[in-house]
Amino acid sequence: MRRSKWVALQHDARSTAAVPTIGNAMSGNVRSAKCATRTVSDAARPHGFLRTIMTGPGPLASPLPRTVEGPRLELFIYTTGQVDRVREVIDTSRPHLATFLGWAIVPASREDDLQRAADGEVAWREGRGAQYVICEDGQVRGMIGLHRRGGPDELEIGYWLAADATGRGIMTEACTMATTAAFRSAEINAVEITHDMNNHRSGAVPVRLGFRRVGAFTSVAFTTQDSRINLRWRMERAVWTARTGTNSVDDC
Repeated sequence: MRRSKWVALQHDARSTAAVPTIGNAMSGNVRSAKCATRTVSDAARPHGFLRTIMTGPGPLASPLPRTVEGPRLELFIYTTGQVDRVREVIDTSRPHLATFLGWAIVPASREDDLQRAADGEVAWREGRGAQYVICEDGQVRGMIGLHRRGGPDELEIGYWLAADATGRGIMTEACTMATTAAFRSAEINAVEITHDMNNHRSGAVPVRLGFRRVGAFTSVAFTTQDSRINLRWRMERAVWTARTGTNSVDDC
């Protein structure tokens, strides 16, 4: 993921258009602004490839799902109507999130968050990704995003989780749901997650889901805990289908 927000399950979450721009898996690094360059071998891309949202792929032909339902969780598109609920969760979890998420260090204004939410909904309608609120029993637990970064057939997951929601498998379940939702688009053949090398709890998520580590890249440090090295994990459609048996809209 290249943008997310949390401490324990931190996966840089504050993507291009919504409250926390969900970026790196809880690393606090928003790669769109960073323009970070790959420094470790990456067989999937040519030498010197710059992975950044500013030179990323165009919009999808159709928007990603508005809602994704699972056995325990529900993901729904982040809109202005959820701003206050999400802000409350961020405020109560700020010390936790700020460990790896630079955007969580200083509170954003309500006006800025409303604008980000509105921009994010427009981006979703235009096929430029999706930022979801994670809900459990009607309670906001965090956010997860699917971002148009990388190649034309890729999406990147970013996420953050509230301090009191960690340790219960919530993010693993949410990432499972988001990955399946991503592959509902016939245009997507790969999903990636990225996280700061020091963010071990965030890094445990792609491992649990069977993502394959494909490389690393240098990054700007946004917090004192950042290592300035982000690890990249990748899942291909064929592998996901074989693991989960989901391969169509009806399967979600």
